[in-house]
Amino acid sequence: MDSYSLRPRSRDFGRYKDGPVLLAFIRQALVLTVLLGVACGVASAQTMYRMTDLGSLGGGSSYSYYSTGNALNAQGQATGASAVPDLPGGGYHAYLWKNDGTPMQDLGALDGGASEGSAINKSGQVAGDSNQYPLDHAFIWKNDGTPMQDLGTFGGDLSNAAGINDAGQVVGTANTRGDKVGRAFIWKNDGTPIQDLGSFGGPGSGATAINNSGQVTGYAQLANGHWHAFLWKDGTKMQDLGTVNGKDSYAYGINASGQVMGLAGNGPSITDHRIFFWKNDGTPMQELGTFGGGYDLPNAINDSGQITGFSSLPNGDQHAFVWRNDGTPIQDLGTLGGPTSYGEAINNSGQVVGEADMSFGVQRAFLWNNDGTNIQDLNALIDPGDPLKRHVLLTSCDAINDAGQILAEGYDTRTGTQRAYLLQVTGPHGTLLTLAPRALAFGNVPIHTSSATQLVTVTNTSANAVAITNVALRGTAPKQFAFSENCGQSLAAHATCTLKAQFTPSTKGAKTAYLDVNGGGGGLRSVKLTGTGT
Repeated sequence: MDSYSLRPRSRDFGRYKDGPVLLAFIRQALVLTVLLGVACGVASAQTMYRMTDLGSLGGGSSYSYYSTGNALNAQGQATGASAVPDLPGGGYHAYLWKNDGTPMQDLGALDGGASEGSAINKSGQVAGDSNQYPLDHAFIWKNDGTPMQDLGTFGGDLSNAAGINDAGQVVGTANTRGDKVGRAFIWKNDGTPIQDLGSFGGPGSGATAINNSGQVTGYAQLANGHWHAFLWKDGTKMQDLGTVNGKDSYAYGINASGQVMGLAGNGPSITDHRIFFWKNDGTPMQELGTFGGGYDLPNAINDSGQITGFSSLPNGDQHAFVWRNDGTPIQDLGTLGGPTSYGEAINNSGQVVGEADMSFGVQRAFLWNNDGTNIQDLNALIDPGDPLKRHVLLTSCDAINDAGQILAEGYDTRTGTQRAYLLQVTGPHGTLLTLAPRALAFGNVPIHTSSATQLVTVTNTSANAVAITNVALRGTAPKQFAFSENCGQSLAAHATCTLKAQFTPSTKGAKTAYLDVNGGGGGLRSVKLTGTGT
């Protein structure tokens, strides 16, 4: 994935003057009660993962064993916060966990305060916040042997880092002098101070995510006091993305193509807003739909424009959803038997992780494999030979990368403390197949003819043969495309096979479909097919 920020952590934005009241309401809506006291479920017959405890920066008391995960990169490196017992009142520091067998690394803090890592790029550079009351400043830690760097503010006491890209550019929100207003910023990693991205005539703005092209999204205030989602690229002014069915919109995520997701509607309450998707193709933002309840929240977007989060039902329960960006409605992912579930992250295979209630009120981490099966309790997918299995209850998930590695949180029943864990695939049932390329564009093709053939390579990255259970077309126009393949029913270790695709339009206009490969135990992989009949 080409975007390293999930939705902004709502607790951060309540500190900024003139920030939307909506985000404070979201924070309350997302408070989850985690109950401990039941043993892990019976292991699945097809175990998939082993856990690695990320550790902590402390020692000597139960609190000092605490750690939490916030972000994960493609190499399985993670950042978040861990308790540091020698700080006054039991504080916490940002960390880098390198996934190389070395202990969690303390990134320090600014002015002897506390710190938390919120985003990480492919080089292990970390962006986050460090506070020493009344100051709370965004930082970058460059992973080059130098201390974390204070990114400063626009004259006020507060700034917040929301995302970082692979070039080490950081975006977020910073207060002006007197903390009168928050403004969206980018730190370009070129020796210059943070840059104010502007607004739409009103006093406030905030940046929430950045992609590897340096495109930034967030929200900015209009002169009339309303807020609109924006897209910004260096050398240009903010682009107003508009709104849908209301007066306000707030962008929370952006993918590699500059597609944006967020909330749009009326007023300061989350109950007045619905999830939107902006395609970055000249068309207006579109509403995703709901499950009929009062409020919804998107949490993550992948490079295919697929989105996960949660939507409420008429009875007030909240269910995780996935929106496939293929013309179909949002899909209810269900629960693990209780009333609620929340989709937190989605990778480029469309796998979703999050948390869901059991029927008896205990919250568990879940995985949805995008292969036609229901969400699964991750505790039931841990290898029986994992020594941590009998002691750890996984309660929530923070991220999943394209290798299928999962950053989760759980409780060690021996100490009763929360820890961050990395789950990695083990055995022949993991995320083993890769597709390249992930999109084919056929351009303009006269109707009732066929385009030139384009190829997709399917690779088994594992040391074991894997089953190929299905290859099929889906989407809004699957009959406008055709394919053939030589993969058969299984693919040998480290072998490749080929998909051949053509565009065969029967009517004029733009067409889209997806060529899906299901196999390898790690969920559905898809290639996006586009073309225009002429």
